[in-house]
Amino acid sequence: MRTLLTRTLPLLGLILAALSTFSVAQSGLPRPIGQLSDYGAVLDRSGREEINARIARTEKTLGVKVYILASWESPQPDVESFANAVFSAWGLGSGRSLLAVFLRTGTEWSASVVASAAVRTQYGALADSLERRMADLMLHKRVEEAMLALFDGLDEIKRPAKEPRAKPTPQRTANSAPSRGLSPVVSIFLVVAGAAALVLLIHRRVCPRCGFFLRAVRSRGFPRTRSKVYSCSRCGFRRQR
Repeated sequence: MRTLLTRTLPLLGLILAALSTFSVAQSGLPRPIGQLSDYGAVLDRSGREEINARIARTEKTLGVKVYILASWESPQPDVESFANAVFSAWGLGSGRSLLAVFLRTGTEWSASVVASAAVRTQYGALADSLERRMADLMLHKRVEEAMLALFDGLDEIKRPAKEPRAKPTPQRTANSAPSRGLSPVVSIFLVVAGAAALVLLIHRRVCPRCGFFLRAVRSRGFPRTRSKVYSCSRCGFRRQR
């Protein structure tokens, strides 16, 4: 029984895939060529490589499979109906999928984005915001740039907003008091006291004749009559106190 199931399941998968391809062909809708189906020949080789790289990166970082279809023909009356029909025919509704359809009608281009229920539940009206992001580029027929803008929009939703950094506050111990600056009155007092001390030092230790530094020597005599003599070694000035 197990051997029979092992042989039967792959065959059933091939049959279902064939039926799906047949139903898509019967409906007149394009078949998928991987996740990038460029039936409109919008992209060159480097453009296809870039879009495929963005598809792979989005699936890895966001967990959403992105499908791109560029077409010149549509059996539906407008791009929205065409995108919904393709989304259903390709079986994209069951997973976390997103389909972007770029359709050329005559000389004009239009785009429509369809998201699966899982994507809508997590990201809300993501498809509408991506369409608005591409609208101006599609108006000017810049289809490849619109595809890149689609992925730029997907990149933005997975980047969290930067929170402003809180300024570090100095830690205080239990016994530490908050530091405060000197008051203006204390500052003025310190300046005046410093200036007075400087004047007193100059008066006592600087020679009034030549400005040389005076040397202090205690004079001889009885202990009660001893005094301090300030003398200048340059000009001979003497002062006794």
